[in-house]
Amino acid sequence: MNAIRKFILLFSGAALLAAGSVQAKEASTLQVFMESLNIEMLDEVRLTLGQEFGYEDNVDERPRSQRSGNWSTETKLDLVLSRAVDTTSLGLAAGVSYAHDFHKGENDDNKGLSYYISPLVDGTYKMGRHTFMLGGSSRYESQELDRSNRTNVMTATNHIQGGWSMDLTGKTTLAVTADYKNIHYGDSKNDDYDRQVYGARFAPYLNVSQRTRLGVLAGIERTEYVHHTLHDDSNRYTFGLYGYYTLTERTKVYAEGGAERLAYQDGTISSRNSQENYEPYLTLGASYSASDSLLLSAKLARSTEDSLASDTRGNRSEYSASFDAAWKVTGKMVITNQFAFAYQDEKAGNADENEYAYGLIVKYQATPTLRLSAGYLLTIGDYDNKVRSRRDYVDNEFRFGLSWEIL
Repeated sequence: MNAIRKFILLFSGAALLAAGSVQAKEASTLQVFMESLNIEMLDEVRLTLGQEFGYEDNVDERPRSQRSGNWSTETKLDLVLSRAVDTTSLGLAAGVSYAHDFHKGENDDNKGLSYYISPLVDGTYKMGRHTFMLGGSSRYESQELDRSNRTNVMTATNHIQGGWSMDLTGKTTLAVTADYKNIHYGDSKNDDYDRQVYGARFAPYLNVSQRTRLGVLAGIERTEYVHHTLHDDSNRYTFGLYGYYTLTERTKVYAEGGAERLAYQDGTISSRNSQENYEPYLTLGASYSASDSLLLSAKLARSTEDSLASDTRGNRSEYSASFDAAWKVTGKMVITNQFAFAYQDEKAGNADENEYAYGLIVKYQATPTLRLSAGYLLTIGDYDNKVRSRRDYVDNEFRFGLSWEIL
């Protein structure tokens, strides 16, 4: 199952297009740090058990004549804990699930059992002029590896994020963030993709007002592959500007942009044939609560990443955009519409692809502890290359679920 269409259970509140090929770029540690400074957490304990059923009419994402459908089930247990005490706030979300596909995709290595443990909001601690943040996540789940061959494998991802800031003058603040990520693919035949990524950013900012921060940033990120048969190690150099703006309690905007260079180390792989010039990058996220019953959010991103497509070495440019609208129809019903677009521009291959998606989720709170959910997802893939275009596809997926809040 392609990650864009891998529903994180409808009842969990996660976005339909939360992860996968059509997605906005993952939030940087700097963005997480800026947002954690503004979030007030409430004391909460919640344990939820859920069951979901689904049908997908094109599990391998093939042309119409080669379609193959799949029925699936997924059972999940979710736990949410949050606590705020004086100058410290902590949050934790964890879950375990078991999924069964009655007809697996041709290149789907999903073993069924998956889990995640991650901060709901990264914990922060304030001490005088200093603020500290420490967070992280651990996930084991089916993820897309090779987009060109529709290869999905079980993947273990462990991520640690940290941040520190010091108020210098009341208006000027010094900030530093760092993170470490380890990615391991469960099948031994994919060991060549195993890697670790770590880096740091120096990001002083100016408190323009109580609601606005503007800063400059300089960072380096190192990627090291366990083996060097597919890719050489690389350094990513980033220089840019960023800002976090809360116009009102209803409007929040984070913007980050500048130039980045993905420089490969000398090695035996043709990674160095890729473009290694400075390229523009952008991360933009905004949310607006138009009323107590309508929430709008949008994301836009452009970045340069290692290409994992078959027979392709070096990097690719990635463009993505998404828009969500959540409407509280009544006190018991919420309807969410989601639109997403992604484009991958391979620097040394012909797997350039446009992908479009539309998702609809309906949630109904039948009782104080029982929630019913239904969802639909349409995905369209369109290749630029004439040969690859023979694999253009359309996929429809339907999901139905229920959840019971135990605590």
